[in-house]
Amino acid sequence: MPPDEPPDRRRRAALSHLHDLPYLQTHPFGGRRGKELRRRLADGLAEMGAGRTAESLRLRYAEGEAMTAEEAIDYALADDEPVRLVRPTASPGAEATPRSRGGR
Repeated sequence: MPPDEPPDRRRRAALSHLHDLPYLQTHPFGGRRGKELRRRLADGLAEMGAGRTAESLRLRYAEGEAMTAEEAIDYALADDEPVRLVRPTASPGAEATPRSRGGR
């Protein structure tokens, strides 16, 4: 991983390899302390508390169980927490155009 990668991308990469100690030992956050990085990541996931987002992250990273899109929608709708739906504003590959100011 290049050292100029944004921190959020580095975090996702470390979480995605939570059970891959050789990878964590080469990760910029871990270095030779791969076991320490794995422990801190696992502790962070455990301390997230309750809720759909926390549970989804624990399933994905700590237990390695990724949900399909259909399962994620069912999971989101099964709780009383509000669900935020995001609709794409442009088709994939289309260049986004900024809206003009003043509502024109």
